[in-house]
Amino acid sequence: MTDGALLRMAVYFTVESRRSVSDALQRAAEIAGPPGPEDRAFLVNGWPAVEATRLMGLPRVAQEKAQEKAGQEPEVAKFERTITAIAAGARTGHHRAAPLTIAPTSGCATRAARS
Repeated sequence: MTDGALLRMAVYFTVESRRSVSDALQRAAEIAGPPGPEDRAFLVNGWPAVEATRLMGLPRVAQEKAQEKAGQEPEVAKFERTITAIAAGARTGHHRAAPLTIAPTSGCATRAARS
């Protein structure tokens, strides 16, 4: 939640075929981003996985423009974003939640539209 208002979220699931098991492991690490102190490594049905939670800025264009006009430093709302990546054989699966105000990346838009 931000400023007492509800924040609409979408959850995206993606599975990528990789060239090898080591490539899938490397991709899972890339998805999680730089290691953080609260990251959690675990196994999912015997496959290595990582869960990373980061504090992300939430764009609020109208409010930021009004604050800039008033000569104020724009406030940036923050939310916790959790990404889970799993390296399962030569595939990498990951899911993430994002506010609906942020456009999905890559092929996620078509997958989200179909569900």
